[in-house]
Amino acid sequence: AIALAVIHDASSVLTELQTPSALRAFTSVLVVHAIGAAIGVWSRLGRRALYASPLPNWLEDSVRAATAGVLALVGLSAAVTAVSLVVHWSTMQDLYGITDSIWGQFNLTALSALYAPNVIVGASAVAVGSSAHIGFATFSSFTVFGGDIPALPILAAAPTPPLGPVWVALLILGAASGVAVGQQCARRPLPFIAAMAKVLVAAVAAALVMALLGYAGGGKLGNFGNVGVDVGAMLLGSLFWFAVVGAFTVVIAGGIRRRPRRPRPRPAPPPVEDDFADEDDVEGAGEDEADVGDVADVGEASETVGADVPADEEATGQRDREG
Repeated sequence: AIALAVIHDASSVLTELQTPSALRAFTSVLVVHAIGAAIGVWSRLGRRALYASPLPNWLEDSVRAATAGVLALVGLSAAVTAVSLVVHWSTMQDLYGITDSIWGQFNLTALSALYAPNVIVGASAVAVGSSAHIGFATFSSFTVFGGDIPALPILAAAPTPPLGPVWVALLILGAASGVAVGQQCARRPLPFIAAMAKVLVAAVAAALVMALLGYAGGGKLGNFGNVGVDVGAMLLGSLFWFAVVGAFTVVIAGGIRRRPRRPRPRPAPPPVEDDFADEDDVEGAGEDEADVGDVADVGEASETVGADVPADEEATGQRDREG
């Protein structure tokens, strides 16, 4: 609010200074703080809340894959921007030559550093097949339409017509970011439907983040007009690279787990009647009964012998007394 008040007061003196939209300024600040708070809460409680909810557990892998895809695309775009600055070094020196003072060159460097995220987002849009524009100047991987652009050294990275075939290679950045999404999704193999759902959720989340960055990086830049990217084309292009290339990567990297085949139930064989086994059982039972009878006879004979012994002793004693 204080910054808006200062700009509004200064615009009454500097006619070229325009007051930005208050609604968009406050909304942007609110969104930035909400995103920061969401990231902080997710880092502390997100995993436990996900496991306690009825949502599938692979959503954590989707969030990780979406983060990897966004970081890969933005990081590669930043690297391409740096390489383009080196290639157009003479143009950047000419832009620094508009001022002779050290203070002026310092201001140009500070402005270039502040607008570097916008240039990187524009490079990301070009990498996924969309376009970036600065006023009437439009840049894409296939064509460039010239126009007046601000004299900032960071804008020396923009391609100049005629556009060479090397800029078409920027589409490799989109494919590489899709590979990053697929590799993260393939870390934990799942059945085919669940694996594809995980890739699709990650691709949609990453594409929405890139579209949000493209929308936040655009706006009106003084007399040069609107600056930004084609948000709709950026959303569709990001979704295409993240989803299609990510799905192929999951299949190739072994992120699909085959379900084990259930064995077919076999009918039980019919019971076979064994007559010989029954006869053996009968004979065995007869032999057991005979053995038991023999043991009983032996026991009775033993008892008979034991009983006869005392009778003989009594007869012997009687004969002794008679003698």
